[in-house]
Amino acid sequence: MKILTRIILAELIGLAVNAQAQYDLTTLNDPLGANGTFAEGISGNNVVGYYYDSNNNRHGFVYNGSSYATLDVPGALGTFAYGVSGNSIVGNYEDSSGGFHAFLFNGTSYSYPNVPGSFGYTTASGISGNNIVGAYQNGNLNGYLFDGSTYTVLNVPGSTYTEASGISGNNILGLYGYNNKDYSFLYEGTSYTTLGYPGATATYALGISGQDIVGYYTDGGGTHDFLYDGSSYTALDLPSIVQGISDGEMVGYYFDGGIYHGFLATPSTVPEPSTLALSAISGLSFLLLNRRRLFN
Repeated sequence: MKILTRIILAELIGLAVNAQAQYDLTTLNDPLGANGTFAEGISGNNVVGYYYDSNNNRHGFVYNGSSYATLDVPGALGTFAYGVSGNSIVGNYEDSSGGFHAFLFNGTSYSYPNVPGSFGYTTASGISGNNIVGAYQNGNLNGYLFDGSTYTVLNVPGSTYTEASGISGNNILGLYGYNNKDYSFLYEGTSYTTLGYPGATATYALGISGQDIVGYYTDGGGTHDFLYDGSSYTALDLPSIVQGISDGEMVGYYFDGGIYHGFLATPSTVPEPSTLALSAISGLSFLLLNRRRLFN
């Protein structure tokens, strides 16, 4: 069993800077994040994520467009911010026993929307208004929706696991397992729809804003970011892993100079080459990071 906060297994070979970039990319590095910064969610001008300090301690952060503020759940060994809606931020924290729990920060104080009977493992991955989504463990991995008072279980029929990764209005995004493969889903409140990039071996949908969905897919050529607008898919192939979207702007992270950097991608009015570049990667490189999948 691997660490329970959003494990991503992403092959980085083959990622390259697109000379016809459709986005202007701005690097986001928390000033205290000496060993890596990861942007995970965005809402308006607010970007949230987490960073590793010089001692490899993990802290959440919120960036408002001009300055960074650190988020540390009191008494936690590590804090990870994943979703934001207005001034409300959700994520996970690690306790002294190695368990992972959900938190909600309303701008002044923390509360803990953990699913009852979850064996000490609840994640909060996305928020929209008062609604929070994530996953919990009670023998199986289940998705959930929490509206501030009631928990609703989310399970794709026939799946081996279900995990909610994002929410926008009534639309819930997530991942599920079936026949030893990973799939993505969209749930509108009544039914589940499978999402899949055409020709991909696997599709991981991670962020949603209105009808727009972002994530990554794998094929014979490696790993690629995508944007789905509700009717068609667009391959982005940014030098990055995209995690969240809000009103057309995207956030995520990329690897360069031996560490990970967060980024903000803004649609370009005039396409131009990206200012970001990846370091050359030789051999088989994998990114094993706390993200979305809780178990293999």
